[in-house]
Amino acid sequence: MRPPQSRVERRTLQRTLRESYRSLRRTGLGLPVSLTQLLSLSLFAKDCLEQRGGSPDMAELYSIFDAGHDDAQKNVPIACRKGCNFCCHIAVSATIVEIDMIARHVKSTWSAAAIEALVARIETTFRMNVDDRMAKRVPCPFLVEGSCSIYAVRPFACRRQVSIDASLCEKALDGDDANFPFIKSVGQHGANVRVATAAAAKACGIDYTAYELTSAMRKFLQGAIDIRRFDRRKDFGDEVLADEMPRELHKQVDIFVEFVK
Repeated sequence: MRPPQSRVERRTLQRTLRESYRSLRRTGLGLPVSLTQLLSLSLFAKDCLEQRGGSPDMAELYSIFDAGHDDAQKNVPIACRKGCNFCCHIAVSATIVEIDMIARHVKSTWSAAAIEALVARIETTFRMNVDDRMAKRVPCPFLVEGSCSIYAVRPFACRRQVSIDASLCEKALDGDDANFPFIKSVGQHGANVRVATAAAAKACGIDYTAYELTSAMRKFLQGAIDIRRFDRRKDFGDEVLADEMPRELHKQVDIFVEFVK
């Protein structure tokens, strides 16, 4: 499918994709695997990010992801449950839109004491590398009493980590040459949604790089960051590591941008 060549052609395509998206909603938000479905999702993501009078809201995008996630794991035995948190001891990356949403959630719903405790936990982890955190079993700062304290607004990176064997997750965390047994179809679904959302962000002029969550959250809690005027060097400096998207995914993002901008 080639990018639209004229304004009329683009509008026609957008109407088609919007109808495709509406059909996707009516049929239960199935797993977006076709190009048309991914393009329609990119358009919807752009609408979410372009909200007037406020910060972008990822809630509906997360609901779409979760529905596709449920479809992707059908007929697969799921080991994940509340209290099982082996994967909550590895580094997590998130985009600034996701980080901003988490920061707003924390500032608006948590008590001052809870935020102070979070900041203290972040201070012990934000300079640690991935290997050290796993070796010392240092939990994510958002892990409270064994459960995720931001579960409703957790980023895509966490949503797509679905395991079929908790014992293998524990071995992987212990460094026993085992890999986390995540479900591939859910991971692929996550990659698809990541590309669609990245294309929407790029079309809106918003940074779509993924950043290490702990160190980035530290910056967001220290002061206000306008994600529409975000400057990576000024706002994050060298303290926040970036998780660059693979070249192949960048190419997909650039293709989708031509359809949705």
